[in-house]
Amino acid sequence: MTQPKPQPSRDARSRRPKTQTILHLEALEDRTLLSVAAPVPIPLASAPYDSSHVLVRFRTEAAPAIHIHGASLGQSLDLVSGLYEVNLTGLSVANALTEFRADPRVLSAEADYLVSAAGTPNDPYFGSQYGLQNTGQSGGVAGVDIRAVQAWDVTSSASKVIVSLIDTGVDYNHQDLYQNIWINQAEIPKSRLKNLVDVFGDGYISFRDLNATINQGAGKITDVNGDGRIDAADILAPMIRDAQGNDTGQGGWAYVGNTQDGDTAHPNDFVGWNFASNNNQPFDDNGHGTNVAGILGATGNNGVGVAGVDWQVQLQAIKAFGSNGFSTIGNVVAAIGYSVKHGAKISNNSWAYRAPSYSLFTAITSARAAGQIFVVAAGNNNNPDPDYPANYSGQLDNIVAVTAVDRSGNLGPNANYGANSVALGAPGVDIVSTAPGGGYSSYTGTSQATPFVTGVLALVWNQHPDWTYKQVIAQVLSTTTPLASLNGKTITGGIVNAAAALGAGSNGGGHHVPGPTPHVLTAVFSGPDAHSLNRILLTFDQAIDPNTLTQANFSLFNPSNQSIFLSFTPSSDGLRLELDFPVQTAPGNYTLGLNAGVHDANGDALAPFSRAFAVVALPSNTFTSAGPTPIPNQGTFFSTINVDRDLPIASLNVVLNIAYPADGDLLIHLQAPDGTDILLVNQRGGSGSNFVNTVLDGNARTSIRFASAPFAGSFQPETPLSTFAGKNARGVWKLWVVDLRTGRAGVLNSWSLVITPRVVSPSNTAGVSGEKAAPPAVNHSNQARVAAVDAVFLSEKAIHDWRNSLLPTGWPFHGDHSTDRWL
Repeated sequence: MTQPKPQPSRDARSRRPKTQTILHLEALEDRTLLSVAAPVPIPLASAPYDSSHVLVRFRTEAAPAIHIHGASLGQSLDLVSGLYEVNLTGLSVANALTEFRADPRVLSAEADYLVSAAGTPNDPYFGSQYGLQNTGQSGGVAGVDIRAVQAWDVTSSASKVIVSLIDTGVDYNHQDLYQNIWINQAEIPKSRLKNLVDVFGDGYISFRDLNATINQGAGKITDVNGDGRIDAADILAPMIRDAQGNDTGQGGWAYVGNTQDGDTAHPNDFVGWNFASNNNQPFDDNGHGTNVAGILGATGNNGVGVAGVDWQVQLQAIKAFGSNGFSTIGNVVAAIGYSVKHGAKISNNSWAYRAPSYSLFTAITSARAAGQIFVVAAGNNNNPDPDYPANYSGQLDNIVAVTAVDRSGNLGPNANYGANSVALGAPGVDIVSTAPGGGYSSYTGTSQATPFVTGVLALVWNQHPDWTYKQVIAQVLSTTTPLASLNGKTITGGIVNAAAALGAGSNGGGHHVPGPTPHVLTAVFSGPDAHSLNRILLTFDQAIDPNTLTQANFSLFNPSNQSIFLSFTPSSDGLRLELDFPVQTAPGNYTLGLNAGVHDANGDALAPFSRAFAVVALPSNTFTSAGPTPIPNQGTFFSTINVDRDLPIASLNVVLNIAYPADGDLLIHLQAPDGTDILLVNQRGGSGSNFVNTVLDGNARTSIRFASAPFAGSFQPETPLSTFAGKNARGVWKLWVVDLRTGRAGVLNSWSLVITPRVVSPSNTAGVSGEKAAPPAVNHSNQARVAAVDAVFLSEKAIHDWRNSLLPTGWPFHGDHSTDRWL
């Protein structure tokens, strides 16, 4: 069956016509630099400033004559003795400050930084950007916004964070975007890099640096496309080389075979890559990607167009979708791989599709291993079950799924949601942003909500560069603004709050919180078998202070609301906690509670946590093995269950309880009394450990292929259990377990068969498999029928022959247990 194609998640009907007004900047004057070393400018702060003049204070009240080319004396600022505006013509602020600060007649020289009330930018369309500041304009509800203005009082910069935009591309020459386009530092030709200056002192060469006069001219870069600024088109232009292939210092930076960064598949990838056309020009020919880019990272307070959530950021342009808005799984997977390889800490994914993909799941898993946050749109189908890859959020903790709200705080039209899968909301209806060709347009969809969240995550990570992806996500999700329309429809029940995430107004009016709020990440309940409970394993996103682990801060109640005494065993790193207690077998809900008295190592209070777990009485027609039985090291054995009655099978589930340190080493098969054998679990879970009351159910929502260890819950097995439908369950069933790797030990604690019998019509005298039909069996006990376990250990040759007998024709098996996977 053809894999459904991913589509950018927006409603095409909500897309407004693009305006084509092109705003040109005044052309920069080319300067011919002397061959002698020029003075290096002192770095400027990243805040915006007026480039037409600088503020200079002279040692004498009367200003001396100025002999710096391009500088002339302006008005005196009488309040401060000797302070003047010095007008600049053809001279950059950075160069002017270098010259004046070297003059012994000068007390101080500084840029004239722009000041605005409460961080409000001067971008002309800012009043239409209700998502950043909602004053009730156009019939909205005041305050339904991301608190951007308050956040910008703390910081508006994410300049050290690379954010990949996996979309239809970006208009990287747009006047509101060009300065924030990422430059692949490792691909800059050495012949040019040696002449460039990091003007802003942030550790890399940016387009803001390249637009400083000191970085323009022969041997550096010039305005190749003549649009009055240095943008991506200029550096993507061909380098002019002489007959011997040497750089003449003219033209752009691209030349045949330039793969200085070691990525030979993507030559001259200065700003990203176009996977739709397989070239180094990820330009947007659709409009969707440029709209998303502007929401996230349009330059703020520059007097042009709109403001992004991040006024400074590194936008890595990755075009995976064509002009028609469609892509393939292959292109998307390649795009994710590129973003990880080239240092993106966050990827924005404003696209969705309805079917699961193992390849995509694996790619996002690899991104998680690299520490990348994967922000994704929930989709636009008015569905309580989000599209993929948002649907993977329960399995992959680096995924942040986002839904949309309108200017009044209502759930967006057609926006998907999910109480246990979609993390939070953001503005996503009628969002004004940048458009290809220098214009501006409005879009609607969860695609537009997604970059608001991505931008806030980038601000937080820039503020706390030493944090892990889990800490950054936890900080943003723990500081949302509650919204009635999202209550019960998202995990947090709120809209992203940039100001709160950055700690604006907290800690006695300071701009920082000591650290993110610690959270419980997982709670795994387990017991000696599938119908009892004596242990809970908790994991945290911050190291927990063991001194705060007391009975007063924990509670566990049985179904009769009686308290159960707990003992605590924290891990050495403080990230895991084992809670042990006497075996509980009474059916019903057991409720665990943790309060804010538990603190992390930094003294931050744990977010309150509560989780219920149901111990289920053993149903009739449930058969459980005896145990436990050791799993032989790199060996094979089978355990048996004897079903002692005639049961025509309508459906069958298998429950596993296995303690093993690396589930990816195990093959598990089930063999019926008539010899029918199916593959249940095929080396899934990697280095994750344990099967904890794992139910293999053909009607489960998630396949074991796409799940993560520890496996706790219900999953579809590798092969449909419906294979056994219609068979008679009477006889000996065998569960085969193969340990494919040496050096690890484990235990099969128990396994169970849960059989739902087929109803046989009284008039039907034909039995299952030709036998006479037996009357329905009556089970007077809720206890499991326990059969003896035959632990059979096989020779190496027998193991090899048995494996090969199970493989369908054409399936590869080369004996490398650490790498082969049967899919």
